[in-house]
Amino acid sequence: MTRSRQSTSSRTVGAWVAAALVPVGFLLGLVLTYVLEGVLAGSTVGDERSLTADLVGALLTIVLVVVPASAAWRLGRRAEKDGDPRGAYPRLVGGVLGGLGVAVVVVQLVVNASSGAY
Repeated sequence: MTRSRQSTSSRTVGAWVAAALVPVGFLLGLVLTYVLEGVLAGSTVGDERSLTADLVGALLTIVLVVVPASAAWRLGRRAEKDGDPRGAYPRLVGGVLGGLGVAVVVVQLVVNASSGAY
């Protein structure tokens, strides 16, 4: 195995690892959002939700989703530039999962705001 083929293969593997970390970041962000709600909403009465906790949690979740998705995109693109066509698959998976993760977070915020949860 030549040096360039080995680095291309490692970029493809790295892109797959980054794409696999997108759902992990999403779930971690959701858990941290609920923890933030518990910590920041301790002063609220009843079932009232804290807008601050939801916004901070949403931003945190978006960051935890976008970082590995963009890493999968960049590493897959580099592998493709180096001649490995397999880099397109993790790039596509990372992009789709990242886009879906951000869309779910935004929809959750809009639904909570429109239902009068704050």
